[in-house]
This record gives sequence, C-alpha cells and structure tokens, in this order.
Amino acid sequence: GTMELSRGDEVRHFKGGLYRIDGHATCSETQRSMVVYTSLQDGRTWVRPLKEFGERVTRDGYDGPRFVKMSQ
Repeated sequence: GTMELSRGDEVRHFKGGLYRIDGHATCSETQRSMVVYTSLQDGRTWVRPLKEFGERVTRDGYDGPRFVKMSQ
C-alpha cells in the first residue's frame, strides 16, 4: 500500500541504506506522485514514485517492504 511520508521522516531501504524524506513532487511527464529523498550515508538525492515506497519486494531471499519508516 501507499506509505504516509512527511518531510523529515527517515526510512530504511531493504538493502540497508538510510534516507531522509525531503518532500513530494509531481513528474512532469507522467503526473505521477514522486518522493524526493536523500541518503544519510553519502548525501545523494533521489526521486522515486510514491507507490514504490510501500511495495513488497521479493528478491535474493528477502520478502518484505521496499522501505520501512524509522521515525513515527
């Protein structure tokens, strides 16, 4: 399902990386809701469709959510 994400929330990717949510955006090409987020390890900023944040991932023996919210 769709995660509720707010600016400043911290999330952990299933591969272990920690990220801070910077905000939301709309893709100019597709009008999809996007999330802007920054790695707490190296400071790189990324954008990903909001719906992917709550998606289940089954890969390399892992079966669970793509991201887990760390801050409530």
